[in-house]
This record gives sequence, structure tokens and C-alpha cells, in this order.
Amino acid sequence: MTTGETILIVLITLGGTVGPWALIIYQLVRASDETFEPVYQSRTYRTSAWFYLFSMDFLLVILLLVFGTFFTTLLSQPLRINDSTPYWVVYSIYLLLTFLCTGVASYILLLNVNYWKYTKDRILTFDPEARVLTVQTDEDEYVLSENDIEMVDVFSNEGYRFIYSYFRFTLRDGRALIITDKTKGAYAIFEFFKNLPLHRHKRRVPTIPQAAQLNR
Repeated sequence: MTTGETILIVLITLGGTVGPWALIIYQLVRASDETFEPVYQSRTYRTSAWFYLFSMDFLLVILLLVFGTFFTTLLSQPLRINDSTPYWVVYSIYLLLTFLCTGVASYILLLNVNYWKYTKDRILTFDPEARVLTVQTDEDEYVLSENDIEMVDVFSNEGYRFIYSYFRFTLRDGRALIITDKTKGAYAIFEFFKNLPLHRHKRRVPTIPQAAQLNR
């Protein structure tokens, strides 16, 4: 393995380790206004396809796939090794990094595709004066006060490097509403309604099941 290849692998490994945390911090900073402003001012948030597709998640997927392709290319080329490093060690490192990049990219892509159905064109309107939240979906409109919500089930992979969550709101009229953490203004709901009863469920891959299963 040449010195240049070694340095490149180290830089990419550091980027893969530190980069996601940097992206998460950036998203948290950007989302802070969305979370706290609706408590005091009327706000309307709509999650468009443009916003969803150009999120940091998809940029990270593209970056990881580029890295995965790069390492796959290295696997198919003759090795140039200037030291006594065994060939199998170098190939093993390239293979591991290829699987790591493509595996993480697939995980992120799977959840984002799954969440899109429950995120696209969702409109959340907060009215702090009346203390009412209006949620518009493709199928229905929900005008909710805190007393209209019986329970919220939170399904999340909390504790893992890439945090994904969705929230199932059980309403007192018998209906259920799904909101994902990719929905603009989603976290503001829990600042807007401070006393919602939360039931947390940890999942390695918190995909949303079909609507028929959700209503059982």
C-alpha cells in the first residue's frame, strides 16, 4: 500500500466517523427555529419534495456511494505496495470500507424511501393563541388540541449513529396519525404540547409498516 493510499484511507475513515456527527449537529442547529418558534408565533411548515431530496441525508448517501465506488475500483486494480503489508490485509481493508460505505448508504436510503409516504406535502400549522395544531395530509385534515391526543408512540433507533424516528399519534376519536422526524416542524409538536404521554419503542431499523398494520 502506497503512502498516498494510506493517507486517503485514513482521511476517508475519519470523514466517515466525524462527518455524520457534523451533519447531525448542523441539522440540529438549523432545526432549532422550527422547534421553538411555533410556541410563540404562528407558523406553517410544508415538507416539499425539494426539501426532502436535498436534505443532508441524501447528500450523505451520495458521498458514501462515491466512496464505495472508489474502494470497489481499487479492489479491481493491481496493488502497489511499498512495504511488507500482505496483499490480503490491503484487500480486506478495501472490502470492509466498501461494505461499510454501501451498507450505511443503503440503510439511510431505505428509511428515507420508507418515510417519504408519510412525509410528502405534509403541512403543519401551529396556532399558539388557540393552542391548536392543524395537520394536512393527502387523505385527511386533523385539527388538534393537546386533549385530542390520547397517546404518542415513538419508534426510533435512538442510540445508533444515524437517528431516525417516527411518531404514531393515537387520537381520542379513534383515528391514528403518523408523522416522521423528517417532517418540517415535527419536533415543534412536543414543545407546543408539553404534556403528551409518550411510549418509546427502540428499533434497529424503525421502518413504518403498512397502514393496515398501523390501525390494528
